[in-house]
Amino acid sequence: MTSPSARVRLLVLAIGVVGLTGCHARYKKMAGKIGSVKPVVAAPGAPIVDVDGVSGGNASETAVEEVVDAVVGVGLAVKATKVQARLQRAVDPDEVGAALTASILEAPGKGALPHSLGPQGRHEMAVYLVQYGVGVDAFGPSIDTTIRVRIDRKRDGKRIYRATTSCSEPLADSRALVVPGVEQVQTLQSLAVVEAMNREELRAATIRGVERCGQEVVERMVRHAR
Repeated sequence: MTSPSARVRLLVLAIGVVGLTGCHARYKKMAGKIGSVKPVVAAPGAPIVDVDGVSGGNASETAVEEVVDAVVGVGLAVKATKVQARLQRAVDPDEVGAALTASILEAPGKGALPHSLGPQGRHEMAVYLVQYGVGVDAFGPSIDTTIRVRIDRKRDGKRIYRATTSCSEPLADSRALVVPGVEQVQTLQSLAVVEAMNREELRAATIRGVERCGQEVVERMVRHAR
């Protein structure tokens, strides 16, 4: 079963893939000729906590479920606000930006690219951390990261490559969290897992999720260049 928010994310990704087909074909054609690429990470914003169901609720079959849905939804919103404040105190965006840059430059798969990827590259690869932080739903908490990249040719600024990569790193085994009942109650359990994490654990998990997504960006470039 896929949560509503997950279905929306999958739809957005599907639309993105259709729109970028031509761009990937261009990259495949030009990748072996461009020589070298330099990743430049734009300054990230603050991390967020994205909790499924905090602004609405699920369709309920009974009046009792509707009341539970409403009450739990308010509780989720309050808790999510507190957790996000703690997450933002724990995570330094400058450290995240540096970690993302390093993860791309040191990605295990970069040797399979038909061009080099390094700090002195000729063509600039703009890297945007669109969103990062904690995602919470009935299936368990995770570190969710979305990264958008674009490579422009130095000579004339022509776009060589563009792609968006979304990653999710589970923070807990969702099978241990799911219990019979209202879906928002399950989400509340997931949020409790995040609440129990201290600042260092939140910082380490967030940076690790961003680093792994940076490595996935490079893996996707390898696949698109083939």
